[in-house]
Amino acid sequence: MAVRRTAVAVSAAAAIALAGCSLLPGAPPGDHGSPGAKPHWGEWIDLPFASSIVTAKDGLVVLKNDETQRLAVYDASGGKKWDLPKVKMVGTYEPVVVADADRIYAQLPNGSVTALDWESGNRAWTFDAASIDRCAPADHFTLVSASRTHPLLSGDNPLVLSYGSEDANGEELSAPPSACTDRSNSSLPDITTLVGIDRASGKRAWAAKDGSINVIDTAVATADGTGVARIVSHRGYPGLSVTEAATGHTSDAPLVSGGQDSLTARGYTPGERVHLRALGARDYVLDYSADGAEQTTLMVHVDEWNPANAGKSGKTGAVTMTSTGAQPPCPATTAVSAQGYIYCIALPQGRGRNVYRGALLAAADAALPVTLPDPWEHPAPVPEEGDYADAGDGAATSFGDPLIPREGKSPLVALLGKEAAVEAVDAATGETAWQLKKADLTAALGRAGGGASASAAGADGDADGADDPAPAMRYVPGVDELQIATLGTVIGLSAQTGEVAWTEQATGSATAGASGAPQRASIGMVTGAGDFLDLKIDAAEKSTSRLRAVQHG
Repeated sequence: MAVRRTAVAVSAAAAIALAGCSLLPGAPPGDHGSPGAKPHWGEWIDLPFASSIVTAKDGLVVLKNDETQRLAVYDASGGKKWDLPKVKMVGTYEPVVVADADRIYAQLPNGSVTALDWESGNRAWTFDAASIDRCAPADHFTLVSASRTHPLLSGDNPLVLSYGSEDANGEELSAPPSACTDRSNSSLPDITTLVGIDRASGKRAWAAKDGSINVIDTAVATADGTGVARIVSHRGYPGLSVTEAATGHTSDAPLVSGGQDSLTARGYTPGERVHLRALGARDYVLDYSADGAEQTTLMVHVDEWNPANAGKSGKTGAVTMTSTGAQPPCPATTAVSAQGYIYCIALPQGRGRNVYRGALLAAADAALPVTLPDPWEHPAPVPEEGDYADAGDGAATSFGDPLIPREGKSPLVALLGKEAAVEAVDAATGETAWQLKKADLTAALGRAGGGASASAAGADGDADGADDPAPAMRYVPGVDELQIATLGTVIGLSAQTGEVAWTEQATGSATAGASGAPQRASIGMVTGAGDFLDLKIDAAEKSTSRLRAVQHG
């Protein structure tokens, strides 16, 4: 049965318009919009260190040296062009860096932001975060990351710095001056919590103030890349706040009110942290622990925004909430693909029937429908430990984006198969479009020297590296390929047919042992951005990387 979301009355007013669109992609897969030779992969380049891709544009990539945690720009031939200054890190040593087609914007450890030319590394400007607000220490600000659908900034919207009270790396942050904190909560001064920085000049474009105790979650880019979404607190109760990057104009909508269908009615305790994921301009996912129990996940659609602070407004409107934990289509796994599709895949749990449950919920930049579609089911293999690794953003694989766009049709999603090694199924219906048979995967692994077969890859038998994780899949638009990483081997498949295009074993000159022959190695991680692929190789003596780029000429 289809699920209809129920409305919750809250304060709200002005609307952010959303144009509807069909579930069909707007451009053929792999089309860069320019004439010339068909895009193809260049040669593999051995790097003498383990690296990860941070961001990329045509022909240039920012790599992080995972040993030194320093960043540098490389070209498609593997040549280093210049070193970035030391940058701020958050999470698991994730560099705070964004870019557009002309410049790289790096946040320094002291909170300031510097603009660097892609080609030369010349510094265009530096924004001093210490000048923002005397009651808001500079190291509390973090540059908001680019959205998944717009990894390279476009247009001329300002950069956004967001204030937070916690540092993801657990480092101790500077304390605000005592004059700003030695008073009752009711008399605490408002502080600057968001700052827009003009990308051309590095000057402050706008600033937004709020109570310092009100920001209770890290800011995220909206799904369309035009704004910043945050969870803020109104007297201990969470509200959803969205700020336009171009103007600094903020709209918000509280998430609790009287009535049966509210966060408080769903077990939310005032003051508890709420994690936010942006699906679209009006659609969000909230994660929190209800009554200290297991995590609760809600999908929220904003019917009306309040342009003024909702806690001070008497206007009323509505948001719509759907409990994904109790209702189909997919609990807690709703995600946005790189092409902007909103979809979900619920993975088999090893209990009862082993099936995938999934749904294509909306197309790029479209709002979720009021009536959510019925989920489809598709047979899945019995999960083993390490299978179906989660990317942390709801994706069904352990790296990249498993959604494959198709011209004039709904997209495919790549899954581990039950009878086949890998299957691509229609994201809207669950019907199989193509399969990579276990025998074909075994043959591809054999050609690459990666072992004859492996149970983790869905094939029968034993092989070296059988402890490697199940296949991780990533769609690469430039060459319209699906990449599989498994058993020390990366395999490129035609995204539209599943035919094997190439294989590459995780060995290289950097893994050569005393005999000079390449050592057997395993894949530590595969990262990709734009036209670049980085294969991290874990060998006995040293971890290294191999870099490859799509050629367009």
